[in-house]
Amino acid sequence: MESDGPRPSQATLFRAVFDGALDAMLLADDHGVLVDANDAASELLGVERALLLGRPAQSLVPSDSLVRWDDFRVAGAMRGEFTLARPDGAAREVEFSATADIVPGLHLAVLRDVTARNLARRDERRATAALRDSEERYRVLVDHSPEPMLVHVDGRIAFANAAAARVIGLPDPAALVGRSILEFALPETREAIAERMTLGPAAEAPGRTVTQRFVRADDGREVTCEVATNMVVYGGRPAALTVARDVTEATVARRRVQAQFNGVPVPTYVWQRSPRGLELIDLNDAAKKIPSRIAPGVLAREYYPDESGVAQDLERCLATSETFQREFAYAPPGPGGERRMLVTYASGAPDLVLAHAEDVTERRALEERFRQTQKMEAVGRLAGGVAHDFNNLLSVILSYSSFLLDDLGPADPMRDDLEQVQRAGERAVELTRQLLAFSRQQILQPKRINLNVVLDGVQRMLRRVLGEDIELTLRSGRDLGEVFADPGQVEQVLMNLVVNARDAMPGGGRVVIETRNVALDAGGSGLAAGDYVRVSVTDTGVGMDEATRGRVFEPFFTTKGVGKGTGLGLATVFGIVNQSGGDVAVESEPGRGTTFRIHLPRASDAARVAPPSYRPAALGGHETLLLVEDEDTVRVLARTILQRGGYRVLEAHDGAEALRLSGQFAGAIDLLITDVVMPRMSGRQVAERLLVARPDLTVLYMSGYTDDAVVRHGVLEQGVAFLPKPITPEPLLRKVREVLDARRPPPAGG
Repeated sequence: MESDGPRPSQATLFRAVFDGALDAMLLADDHGVLVDANDAASELLGVERALLLGRPAQSLVPSDSLVRWDDFRVAGAMRGEFTLARPDGAAREVEFSATADIVPGLHLAVLRDVTARNLARRDERRATAALRDSEERYRVLVDHSPEPMLVHVDGRIAFANAAAARVIGLPDPAALVGRSILEFALPETREAIAERMTLGPAAEAPGRTVTQRFVRADDGREVTCEVATNMVVYGGRPAALTVARDVTEATVARRRVQAQFNGVPVPTYVWQRSPRGLELIDLNDAAKKIPSRIAPGVLAREYYPDESGVAQDLERCLATSETFQREFAYAPPGPGGERRMLVTYASGAPDLVLAHAEDVTERRALEERFRQTQKMEAVGRLAGGVAHDFNNLLSVILSYSSFLLDDLGPADPMRDDLEQVQRAGERAVELTRQLLAFSRQQILQPKRINLNVVLDGVQRMLRRVLGEDIELTLRSGRDLGEVFADPGQVEQVLMNLVVNARDAMPGGGRVVIETRNVALDAGGSGLAAGDYVRVSVTDTGVGMDEATRGRVFEPFFTTKGVGKGTGLGLATVFGIVNQSGGDVAVESEPGRGTTFRIHLPRASDAARVAPPSYRPAALGGHETLLLVEDEDTVRVLARTILQRGGYRVLEAHDGAEALRLSGQFAGAIDLLITDVVMPRMSGRQVAERLLVARPDLTVLYMSGYTDDAVVRHGVLEQGVAFLPKPITPEPLLRKVREVLDARRPPPAGG
């Protein structure tokens, strides 16, 4: 359709487009000089239009730019970008398009400010690169994380890292993708795992750690993991992200520690500070065996009464972190009586206390027994020393009174006085023997004996001692084993116990003596485990309280009235039994009688058998004897007795003099009689040195108490001739004759 008015010329249209364009437009002639510019160009370039005209177009381009006018004229067209430096110092990134000869001799360049666009593009590229770097970093972290990670979508594994593959026992994470983790779960745990993957109603709170077990695909071993699951979006879809930790080794170690904790023989309790207070969280198997109502969850302040102090001790340990002990008495439920408990408190962590509760009842009893034994040993050493010196005095008193009695006629008025002295001396000898028995320094001459036989042999005497108002019952054990003991000392023990029982029943009663074989474990008695023979003496007397029981074996301790007891009877029992390798214990309560239990080791088949005894027909002789005794009065006495018996006596006051006399005497010395304990050189050493020069020499030792030079633990060595002090004429002469005759066959009828 034609227009109503005249059509504008092309020049007019170009001008209108040129001036109204939003992009900067420039016209240049063939020499590259600007001949026209629109307002947009003036604004972009920051130069007024009038000042632009006449300028070379090349001047608008930075000197280091690759845009060249000559290249443009050759090419006829050019596109590109350059950075424009405006006069005001601002820089603009410019995109241009140049066309040559839009009309002959004129060339057009269109410029557009792309600064904002390029900045946005650069920002986008940087963001894209940063995102790519971030994703790569997280990918590296996830792939190399030691913690197994899995993503489940619709119950299938959509992603797994290398750690997850290692835990499950597969060579590559890709082998897990598309499979269900339930394939590797233990049957009893599959339902709970399925709930967790969907965070179903039965699942724990999101992110909460639970323990789950799986089976490895390669070797079938069980794996224990701590697992936490959260819901995430993966690939635009809801997914369950599971992060796990392999705690198999830690679980095994924890079980091992728990087993060690349970294996501790001392009852151990673990207390922890909680909002409720000090709460018991664990106790080992030894603690569970103690009859009590204590269990995990119990509060210390509610379980322990204030007077016990246990709750306060636990609080103190938490507050100070110090380790300390406290001992207290407690009465457990049921029979058994009071026990002693030693509790050690130790802080295991800022909020934990370990309490080790050791029952020390038996230990305290042993310690008390040991203290008592030490006290008895100290008194025994004193008593033994006194008895030794006393024996020397008694030797003189008894022997010289015996000499005087031999010289007096039956009607002599002095005879009765001397006999009183003799009887008093003999009572003193018995007292000395009791002291030595208590101090375990007497000489035992043991042999294999059956206690039933010994008991049967003394029962008549025991019944006489008890009297008619006390009944005696004997209960002899069947097939009773033999013991290795001195029969005379065993009789002394039985006599002392029966006398003690009699005195505890002034109104009459009953005494029961029982023998039996027993097997003992190592325990509070202090005896080694093994086979023993037990002798029990029980009475129905007044009994004893605890204080009396604790002192009953002390020497000179007695509950009897003045003049009615020496206090050595039970001390003698204690000494004899202990010296014989046994043990004696007492059980008694006021008004309920008393029981003494003696345990003696059963004799083995290899036990020593005493040789048959031999009594010489005559006392005295004519042999040569070497007498060695450091106590002058005893030496003179012994020499007198021996010389009156017809012997030739060489006497020496010590070992050195004995060696000198032996060296000077040219004749035969038939017998060496020597004290055992002497200063500078013992009797055993004297004998050993004399035997070198006189190998046929026979030795007789004499002493008032034991010494390891001749005896071992109070038991005479086999083949050793020994005479216990005090010395009196007949025993000395008889023993000398017996030892001398033992060198040759005894005479017929001897």
